[in-house]
Amino acid sequence: MAEFRQSATLRGSAAETRLHLSTAFRWRHALLGAMGVREHISLAGTIEYTQMGFSYSEKGARDVDNPRRRGMRGRGWEWYQTERADAALLYGRAGTAFGCTLLPSWRASIDTLVLPKLAERCTIMSSDLPLGRMSMAARRGGHQHVTVSGRGRYAPDGVRHLENVSAYAGRLRQWIMRFRGVATRYLDNYLLWHRAVDPELGMTWVMALVRGVSRAPP
Repeated sequence: MAEFRQSATLRGSAAETRLHLSTAFRWRHALLGAMGVREHISLAGTIEYTQMGFSYSEKGARDVDNPRRRGMRGRGWEWYQTERADAALLYGRAGTAFGCTLLPSWRASIDTLVLPKLAERCTIMSSDLPLGRMSMAARRGGHQHVTVSGRGRYAPDGVRHLENVSAYAGRLRQWIMRFRGVATRYLDNYLLWHRAVDPELGMTWVMALVRGVSRAPP
């Protein structure tokens, strides 16, 4: 667990615990998968939403054609040719956060993965236009959507902004770079891991896990 809290790389964890690399890998994702099942998050009030792009990755897979240099995104023309794996990030101003990988079908992703994490009648702020995917999904779920135009731009009332979720996305990007790229099929596990160790979230993630355990059947 010390390696988990310290966000150690896989090789570092294997060396510290004296486990084979493949065993450490299986244990890591078994733990993260179990935590994801037990986690119970409900965001309420004002919620900021953004999307974060990662390069599609099959890191660790065998028989991959034309593997790309490892990393989060390609450079130059390679940037446009790289397949993307988008993650939805939500940050509640009460100090809670949630993130998930969006499926190829955006509507199914938002309706089935994002909306169930929201309490009733939330106010969702994003850069989506009124006919954007998140804006329309918010209305389908009975929530209010507010379009925030201009990165870092505040409305006169000082309330409509995306500064919190932008800062959260920045911390996530900086944290995940230590792993030199992650496999897309495990991206949800890394998003959960970051929620657990992000210093700004404090004890809110721990309480989400405790609520999930208390709701589990005996």
